[in-house]
Amino acid sequence: MHTVQVLYGDKMCEGRVTYVKTDYMEIEVDDPDPYEVGDYLIIFNRNSKSELRILEMKDNLICTFPSNSDIFLLGEQKIPLDPNKLYQRFRFETVAVLHHLPQIPKVVINTLDVSRHGVFFYLPQSSIEVNNGLLIMNHQYQSVLFCGEQRILPTFIIRRQFPMEYGMRYLAEFFAVSNEDIRTLRAFIVSEYIRSL
Repeated sequence: MHTVQVLYGDKMCEGRVTYVKTDYMEIEVDDPDPYEVGDYLIIFNRNSKSELRILEMKDNLICTFPSNSDIFLLGEQKIPLDPNKLYQRFRFETVAVLHHLPQIPKVVINTLDVSRHGVFFYLPQSSIEVNNGLLIMNHQYQSVLFCGEQRILPTFIIRRQFPMEYGMRYLAEFFAVSNEDIRTLRAFIVSEYIRSL
């Protein structure tokens, strides 16, 4: 555990780094009341400084990522999807259920990773055959996406598909997702990210 200086707004205080792995850092402070999730702060560590953003608060711990991390842009529909650009992706494995209309059977998918725009997932050939073909491109799908013991209910649009040897890989763009669901997804991704380090 080492000490850093934390600049938050116009106030400077001392913090103790209790955990750090690659981009993720936890900082313990004496008074957590002024800090809010989503706010920016600057950490002075010896001769360097870093701009961080608060991802989560746990009692006296401030959990942060670099302020420019794509994790803060999850579900951000205002940014157009550029199919030629590589976005930062966060890998995690879970399952989700997609359905287009009530009378159409639900499709269970395996989620591979998530970016600011949506999720990549895999559909095995056996599931494609059971569901009488591929998912429909550019159509909206209601979904239930499991995040550990919680679940979220985003609406996706299937944007791209990639043939694979034993099935199909898809990119599903976030179309509609609540702020609460984004926070749940973000917390789940961070917990999976830390667990994988």
